[in-house]
Amino acid sequence: MTASQVNSPHPALDHSSRQIRLLSVCEDAEGKIACNLSVFDLSSCPQFIALSYVWGSPHIQHEVTLNGHAFSIRHNLYLALKSISNYIKTAVGEQIITKNSLNATSSEFGHDFEQSPKSWKYFWIDAICINQTEVSERNHQVRMMSDIYKSAVFVLVWFGPSCEKALHLVATADPAKLRTVYKPYTDRFQKSEFSEPLIPLLESDYWSRMWIVQEFVLAQELVFASGSVLVPWDRAKHLFPELYAHGGSGKIGSAVTLANERRQHGFRQKQGIGPDVHELLRRFRFMNCSDPRDRVFALSGLLGERPNPSGNILVVDYSLTPAQLSVRILRLASKSLKRGTLEELHRLLNAALELNQDNVNTTAKKEIVLIFKETPDEDDIYDGWYDSSITQSALKEALATQMKSGAESRFSISQALRGRYSLSSNQ
Repeated sequence: MTASQVNSPHPALDHSSRQIRLLSVCEDAEGKIACNLSVFDLSSCPQFIALSYVWGSPHIQHEVTLNGHAFSIRHNLYLALKSISNYIKTAVGEQIITKNSLNATSSEFGHDFEQSPKSWKYFWIDAICINQTEVSERNHQVRMMSDIYKSAVFVLVWFGPSCEKALHLVATADPAKLRTVYKPYTDRFQKSEFSEPLIPLLESDYWSRMWIVQEFVLAQELVFASGSVLVPWDRAKHLFPELYAHGGSGKIGSAVTLANERRQHGFRQKQGIGPDVHELLRRFRFMNCSDPRDRVFALSGLLGERPNPSGNILVVDYSLTPAQLSVRILRLASKSLKRGTLEELHRLLNAALELNQDNVNTTAKKEIVLIFKETPDEDDIYDGWYDSSITQSALKEALATQMKSGAESRFSISQALRGRYSLSSNQ
């Protein structure tokens, strides 16, 4: 064990195995949050709850104790830990989280999980259970995140304290009435005394965070939490059927998309099929994250369930720059995609990774041009897909034009390769 590991609150993980850290939460004699981390193998670890939440601003920090060390966490996570500690001490939500509401989860995992918060012992929380300062550990643990969230007895969705009134309404209202909060055939609320309290919930920042996509979709069971209120998904889902039909915009639109993705995921599992990278990037490429690469990595768990001749092309590797990540994905995808589909993937990656002509280096541009040059199109199979008279400069110009124009570009690399656009002689 190195000196840095001795001085770290994070006990060492064996990256050649599938080890994770689980967190226990309590308060010390002064009422301050005190946490302990323990190492387990994911395949044989005790029952645990995974937290899904918004990280929030890094500017407001709170100090907690982690394995005897002072450890700083952001404000929203601090509020979540305080509420979790309170749930455990007072068994808040015991009347809402019943054995019936989580019975399916217990039977699927083959153990009798006691739902009372008094029994909650272990949690998995990314900001604490992963040593975020070590790239190799982030790679190792983020690659496991989909399995971690699927293995949790349930995922606790923390909305912060501002949605307590909304969740109380969801917990107690007639489900049939929850389905009427939107005006027919529009994405607008029915303004009423009943529906107004729901707005903070449906417009929560939670719905626009990139990482919650796989956390929300892959969870065996969800429990919504705000303040002192806990509501299982079996109850909360009644808020969403009308939203499926009417759509939405902004954060409400993201809530609709996520709820629909969770429903579709259940259907795909039964059919033995999965989404492809195009579908996922189309739907989620504009979700919020501090690192653009996470718009790709956060989808890896969903894509990993789809059989693919090239394997999961979204393997997590934080040593790659956004441009390098784009090149790697395009190269792997080119083994199974025709050029037209590959172009669409290229545009989606540019949007997700925030790439443009100015922030992609020459090496990456050359590699992308070469990938397209080597990738046949449907028509090219019959008419000779590469015209040797097309110069390298023409290909670079096509790439530059596509990157400047973004997702709406109508000037494609395929067209440049086939000479269907005339490029001036000084290009």
